[in-house]
Amino acid sequence: LWAEIRPRVVEAFAKKIDDAIFFGVDKPQDWIDGLVPTIADIGAEVTETGNGLYSDINDVMTKVEESGYNVTGILGGVGLKGKFRMMTDTTGQPLNTTEIGSIQRYFMDNGVWDKTKSTLIAGDFKQAVYAIRQDVSYKVLTEAVIQDPSDGSILYNLAQEDMVALRVTMRLGWQIPNGVNALNGTATRFPFASLKPATTTENTEDPGL
Repeated sequence: LWAEIRPRVVEAFAKKIDDAIFFGVDKPQDWIDGLVPTIADIGAEVTETGNGLYSDINDVMTKVEESGYNVTGILGGVGLKGKFRMMTDTTGQPLNTTEIGSIQRYFMDNGVWDKTKSTLIAGDFKQAVYAIRQDVSYKVLTEAVIQDPSDGSILYNLAQEDMVALRVTMRLGWQIPNGVNALNGTATRFPFASLKPATTTENTEDPGL
């Protein structure tokens, strides 16, 4: 049974970590804000202009370059793939041979990406650092109590109720050092920028689509 459960647990951990890193959802108290909220706070958001994805990505990249960084990747949801396939010049020819077309692209397919908050982010991904202090570990519990963290009340008594629980833990952290560079020494520099949808509506779809 645990052999079937463990891969799903790892998937759940990955989704939770991505949600905390990119959007700040349920992040640990000592983590920095999510990447997208931080971009908004620092003023590195670009709103879609309606002039096409190529033009919008250029504006996002310019924000990063003005901070003294080179864009090494573009990240968004799976739905961004279709927009890239339709990215053409004025004659209808694909733009894959341009600088923008050659940049590494990453598409999140675990349902975390919220396209109502950001169409995509671009930046120098070498500036986002992380460390794993303890990998995912598992422990089967049969004689323990499960308490409500808000008031300490006992929710389950495993031994008394003949129950089995799986405790899963992991320790990691991430940060964006954002050090002074040769091109920009101001406090407003940031190695990432985001393309914000022109209109924000309530997201009723799978955010990864």
